[in-house]
Amino acid sequence: PGRELRSSVTGDIRAPAVLRPHTIYTVFSRIKYNDHRPGSADQEPIDTKQAFLKLPEVGSEPIKQLAYDVSAHDTDPYEKAIAIEQYLRTTYTYTLGTIGQEPTRGAIEEFLFTTKTGHCELFASSHTLMLRSIGIPSRFVTGFAATRYNPLTGYYEVRRLDAHAWVEAY
Repeated sequence: PGRELRSSVTGDIRAPAVLRPHTIYTVFSRIKYNDHRPGSADQEPIDTKQAFLKLPEVGSEPIKQLAYDVSAHDTDPYEKAIAIEQYLRTTYTYTLGTIGQEPTRGAIEEFLFTTKTGHCELFASSHTLMLRSIGIPSRFVTGFAATRYNPLTGYYEVRRLDAHAWVEAY
């Protein structure tokens, strides 16, 4: 629908209109790796930093306490983020079986304190709220993990089942 995809102030990639099925496009990005993890090549401050620290008005205290407990031995924000990531990775179970289930209370609280099983949206949402609760600006991001390279066409194929959620932290 247009010649260029654009990046918003907060880093979102936007097309000028909804992409039609089978649209082929190219995106160039500047990514540097920090401890084998993708990160921004630019180290400039985020203008809208406060937006990435907002928390729900209800239910944040237990999440904040958990985040503090998990990351208390770290002083660097990057190390705190890694500590929380490792905690979620080793304490909780990933499953697609929770997609579409209605929580009996807040979805994140139920995931963190009751079921301890969930899909990528629950992991990423939990990580985002835990980071924000200890003062690390972060956001929940959704997109697609394009991992299927088609050698005949020379393109990566992106399908609905490639949908994924992750966290970006400042």
